[in-house]
Amino acid sequence: MLRHLLWATALVATPSLSWSQNQTADPEAAETALPEITVTADPFAQRNPVEATQPTAVLSGEDLERSRAATLGETLAEQPGVHSADFASGASRPVIRGLGGPRVRILDGGSRVADASTLSPDHNVAAEPFRARQIEVLKGPASLMYGSGAIGGVINLVSDLVPNTPENERHGALGAGANSVNGSRSGWGHVGGGNGRIAFHLDGLVRDSDDYDIPGLADADEAAEHSTPGRVENSASQTHSVGGGLSLTREQGYLGLGVSVYDTLYGVPGHSHGEDEHAEHAESHNEADAESEQVRIDMQQQRYELRGGWKWSNGPFERIRGSLVHSTYEHQELEGQETGTLFDNELSELRVELTHRERAGWRGVAGVQASQQDFSALGDEAVVPPVQTQSTGIFLVEERHFSAHRLSLGARIEHLEHDPGALNRGAYNLLSLSSALHLELGPQQHLRVGLSRSERAPDVQELYSFGPHLATSSFDRGDGSLDKESALNLDLGWHAEIQQVSLAIDLFYTRYSDFIFSGEVDEDGDGEADRYDEEHSGDSEPEHDEHAEESLLIVQYQQDDARFWGGELDARYNLNRNHSVGLFGDVVRARRNDGGRLPRIPADRIGLRYDGYHNALSFGARLTRVLPQSRATALEGNTAGYTLLAADLAWSLVTATGELKLSLRGRNLLDEEARNHVSFLKQLAPLPGRNFGLGLEYSF
Repeated sequence: MLRHLLWATALVATPSLSWSQNQTADPEAAETALPEITVTADPFAQRNPVEATQPTAVLSGEDLERSRAATLGETLAEQPGVHSADFASGASRPVIRGLGGPRVRILDGGSRVADASTLSPDHNVAAEPFRARQIEVLKGPASLMYGSGAIGGVINLVSDLVPNTPENERHGALGAGANSVNGSRSGWGHVGGGNGRIAFHLDGLVRDSDDYDIPGLADADEAAEHSTPGRVENSASQTHSVGGGLSLTREQGYLGLGVSVYDTLYGVPGHSHGEDEHAEHAESHNEADAESEQVRIDMQQQRYELRGGWKWSNGPFERIRGSLVHSTYEHQELEGQETGTLFDNELSELRVELTHRERAGWRGVAGVQASQQDFSALGDEAVVPPVQTQSTGIFLVEERHFSAHRLSLGARIEHLEHDPGALNRGAYNLLSLSSALHLELGPQQHLRVGLSRSERAPDVQELYSFGPHLATSSFDRGDGSLDKESALNLDLGWHAEIQQVSLAIDLFYTRYSDFIFSGEVDEDGDGEADRYDEEHSGDSEPEHDEHAEESLLIVQYQQDDARFWGGELDARYNLNRNHSVGLFGDVVRARRNDGGRLPRIPADRIGLRYDGYHNALSFGARLTRVLPQSRATALEGNTAGYTLLAADLAWSLVTATGELKLSLRGRNLLDEEARNHVSFLKQLAPLPGRNFGLGLEYSF
């Protein structure tokens, strides 16, 4: 029923692939039609990325249109400083500067997304990239504004679900697309409008895909007869999304309600409970039995939002904005048709920000953020007990101008508690401090120097995990005595527009105290990492044990000081008003205090791009070289490098009633075997092979 309703909704509304309602391929027309890009996740919310108080990138317009993919991690994977911890095509979570999981906070409209993606890499982020009008990436600690879980950065999706400005005309889009690599079929649309007082928005998406194609074998360690050539099995997915909002609007502000539903079903390659439970009968299983044992994740999220804001033309305060968001999340891990594990997460979050006008030379934003989360997991992989988490934080950011320069200072105090019932309660008092100096070196040159100290409380899986985790082939053990971790971070950024050259260089250095990570243990002192299986309970010796390949590696959450450093480069040279070439790249290094390496640190990247326009045509190409990763831990192993070639072509026809746009995209055009070092499945599921995508959209 829901499937048919969504297809019907797509005929009159849904997420637009168009980056502007009236965009044309002519760059001069685009310059006049497009508003200036502002960062809504910045404390002052009206700044462009160059003026933001910390390293920030905004993906919008045609860049977002070209990058959109089925998952958030894949959508952002080509942004300098951002990688994807993909688990085949059904799940991927962004990694910022080598940090992911509970250190990168995912927001939708400035409020947390409620899901279980921080617990395991096979859990997808419950946010649909096709609904976003722009995606903001805050690189480095953002705990000051968004709490403990943002110590590594923030991803914020900005949509039009709850209209915040008066609408007088109806506008929208309707589109469809297909991809060759996985037979993907998708339909989307959105519609919005109003009468100047009341504004509304409706959107929807339907997408189905089959197992995706790859060059060569899926399993890098198996012979051809044990690995499927040319395809990653059990990587198909289905996604449905629908949302709507209604607001009372004025020029000074708005008050609105929004409701959205996200529903996805996807396969988890290489993740079969049946093989572990019945290994002695594996040879007798036929193909139907194998399919019945395949694990899929059926995920649903319902999200209810109340948002509002108001601006004053005079008085001590300039603006107030706030939100109250309640989300219910559930996902079932299906073993064939049976539910193996059921995850539930219910999250309520209140956020209010008040901006005051300049007093004694200082202008600032004060805010409060409070949340309550109830999490539970029942079933085969319920490695974490039911936990209720409450947090309350207050923050203040102040800034002052000195001639053309700007100084920002900020502080946040937060209290967070984990209540796991019968287990030990975890309570943490957290303090985050930040300072940033923004220097104008000339009319088109900016230098940013940022220094911050942030604290993070351990997450629930780091404290309370105990049990087999088949997605990562490990037996996870938490540690209830873990202390909070703290980060001292230094950021340097230089941005310049010099004649035909645009240049952005960002460097960072972060020193962590009590950095939390999962590592192998050798408690029996035999020089080998300990393993667990039902017969040997962790005492197996892999070099002699016939069950070693089926036993799980024991990993223990532990703490040590660590250092992260690196940088990003993004440069562009305008050949003329219609053509430009660019150079981009990033590098991350990470070490523990004892000299040991940290797992899944992204490989270095460097690339070239070209963008051009001619009349109604826009086109571009991107060549990315991912270098080999040889700085790996012993267990994860090194990863070979690879080269990715992508190209895009779009044709637009503007009519009196709207715009028709036809787009063609190519990905991995060299058909390279590419294995992502950040992925837990790098040996079982390489990135998709050569892919051609076709899209058609009409916007009005």
